[in-house]
Amino acid sequence: MLTSGQSDDFKPLAVIHHLVSGLKAYFSKNTYDTINRMRESCGGAGFSLLSGLPAIMKDYAAKVTYEGDNTVMMQ
Repeated sequence: MLTSGQSDDFKPLAVIHHLVSGLKAYFSKNTYDTINRMRESCGGAGFSLLSGLPAIMKDYAAKVTYEGDNTVMMQ
């Protein structure tokens, strides 16, 4: 039930959904690449568990493909 001031026009929702999906794909890939670049910049120490970067990378890697392949979502 709609109250006063509400609209049943959901047409912009499709555009917003596509935009947010593309942004999710872009930012998750960009963040993963940045974490990897930080790890590489540390040299051998970047592979050490004491640096914390391998754990961050492992935890974040799944975010890139949670809802499908980023290549498709970016298109």
